[in-house]
Amino acid sequence: MSGRLWLILALTLPALSCGPGQPSQPAVDTAEKNSDAWPTDDEVREYLDGKTLPLAAEPGNDGKQGPPITIRKANIIALEVAQSGAHVSGEPWSTPATFIYDDQGTKYAVEVRVSHRKVAGKRAFFGLDVTRAAKQ
Repeated sequence: MSGRLWLILALTLPALSCGPGQPSQPAVDTAEKNSDAWPTDDEVREYLDGKTLPLAAEPGNDGKQGPPITIRKANIIALEVAQSGAHVSGEPWSTPATFIYDDQGTKYAVEVRVSHRKVAGKRAFFGLDVTRAAKQ
């Protein structure tokens, strides 16, 4: 074979031998099509009960973080769970929620993301990520 033919084969065979391309990222599903994909306000309120709310450092407190608060569902004075969410195939759903918490007269606005899925008709929660908490 001539050098030219080898060059053509060397450049085209790798491209021809590859199968159909695989997606580089897993498929992401959104909850807009699936109302079962987000928890109810009551489910989130129950889940939050007893969880720890870390507090960021306040100005004038030498940058020290305040002590964490143990959330009690009775002290959640407003709660809104987004009717949306997303998940990667096979993983739990992630849904944002916002609430106002009253800790003995001191109020906090809190944004969280909860990780969850339905299991035999019941909501199972797998994690809580406090996005931010701000003293009101």
